[in-house]
Amino acid sequence: MTSDPIFKSFFINECEELSAMVELNPGFLRVTAVPPNAFLVQFICKGLLREPGGEIEEAPAFVVGIRLPANYCREAPDPTAIAHVIAPHHPWHPNVHGPSGRICVGHIGPSTSVADLIMQIYTILIYRNYATHDGLSPEAAQWARHHQDRFPLEQPRPIHLPPNLITS
Repeated sequence: MTSDPIFKSFFINECEELSAMVELNPGFLRVTAVPPNAFLVQFICKGLLREPGGEIEEAPAFVVGIRLPANYCREAPDPTAIAHVIAPHHPWHPNVHGPSGRICVGHIGPSTSVADLIMQIYTILIYRNYATHDGLSPEAAQWARHHQDRFPLEQPRPIHLPPNLITS
């Protein structure tokens, strides 16, 4: 574990909240904590990938890694360095750098909850949220501009949050 007591407390709290979130959303999310600072998240949702031959195909699930930097509770992280698609290979999205799988999650502040990051990544995967002009994948951005009638790939599901994560 990290020696920063604030981050350690944050990580433990996030693990507890995510456990409750997974229980409230069966069949949609699986989250595994990887101490001292990471999470593996499996999303059961439609997204796109690019096959080696160039075809764009739907994928039924994605595994995303989230790694929180040591100074996460004190400074806003680089939005392109915190999350990446692990599987399937070759994700196809303007906000995802295909070869590396890096995801641009957009603006996030210090100590943004991992639940909020998960919700943001979900909207990216299903193409509810995508950049057509300044994304990490210009080729996917150009493709998305010409296929906007396909999005979102599925109707966004309501993600149920534990009562302590609901803000009014």
